[in-house]
Amino acid sequence: MATALGFRINEVPHERQRAPVNIGDWIPGKPVEIRVSSMTDRRYVFLVALHEMVEYELCRVFRKSDQKIMAFDRSYLGPYEEPGDDPHALYHVEHTIATFIEKAAAKAKRVSWPDYSAEVSRITSLEGLRRKQGPRTPAVP
Repeated sequence: MATALGFRINEVPHERQRAPVNIGDWIPGKPVEIRVSSMTDRRYVFLVALHEMVEYELCRVFRKSDQKIMAFDRSYLGPYEEPGDDPHALYHVEHTIATFIEKAAAKAKRVSWPDYSAEVSRITSLEGLRRKQGPRTPAVP
């Protein structure tokens, strides 16, 4: 018997994200809640939601803990722009696969990756966060 995938996707103000460095987030449950920070282009919101659905499903299959992932993300101060890009991230492989799919979808939707990335950077303001919180402290799961 097949089980339906249940996702609820919400566009939210960035302040509602569980970690300030995340433009998107998945929260396990029935249904899984996908939160995407409000963005200027609906295609961008779609791309973030797609990334989060893929990342969630891979993390679920490989039993990656939401609590450990969030602890890593909440304490992350670099050197990568996104915590999942860091090879120390528990979910690095899953994040990398989700990004690959996100980039393919961006190309199909004729989204400029540099423009999209610039908006993500502006919203997450990781550089500003780094300046406020000082030098990087390693966030190893």
